Amino acid sequence: MVSAVLKTVWEGSFPARRVGQGGTVDAPARDRALGALAVTRARLAWLQGRSTSEQLPAGHWLVISPENLLERLVELADHVQAVIQGLEGIGGEPGPVPALGLDLVARLRALCRQFLADTGIRCELALDADPVPLEPRACEVVYWALCELLANVRKHSCATGVTVSSGSLDRGFVYFRVADDGVGMRRPLVPAALEGRGLGLWNVEQHLNRLGGCVEIETKQGLTVTLVLPRP
Repeated sequence: MVSAVLKTVWEGSFPARRVGQGGTVDAPARDRALGALAVTRARLAWLQGRSTSEQLPAGHWLVISPENLLERLVELADHVQAVIQGLEGIGGEPGPVPALGLDLVARLRALCRQFLADTGIRCELALDADPVPLEPRACEVVYWALCELLANVRKHSCATGVTVSSGSLDRGFVYFRVADDGVGMRRPLVPAALEGRGLGLWNVEQHLNRLGGCVEIETKQGLTVTLVLPRP
């Protein structure tokens, strides 16, 4: 049953559409879309692999799944919809690519607004006024990672406020940071503790490592997680 639910959400969120009138999607747009969909597919596979169901005598279904399954599915549907919106109307001569990639700034604004609406936790966005252009794949990983970090704030921090920021570092690196005023990390900063959070800090670190980046964690006041990436 869970497989059917995931399939319905996927197909309902990503209907067949034509791109432009007889046009074709330019290569950068295609790569951005493929990168975004690859992240979504991996997260759907994770949910499906950790979900099961059993039919009860009355005909109802008992579904055993990770925490906040429907919330995660809605988030994935929104992610796919962002890909659709980015591809709609792209055809013929490609337009300029936004500085931070496929609507990343707009998506982060929407993410912070939704986070506040869902949790009541104040969420401020403080992005660098002069952002460094990122590769499409890096944009998607950054967005996905920030989603995961905010999910951790919601589930674990007991925070009243969180700030999402970005900026430049020396030696050719840029950063994206999530800092909350909650209880901090209660477990030691060891790989086993990070891995225990599922699609959390451990998985974020793995994705950043593949891009040549890393994750830095501070727990003095609340929890501050910084994603560090090399400049393109």
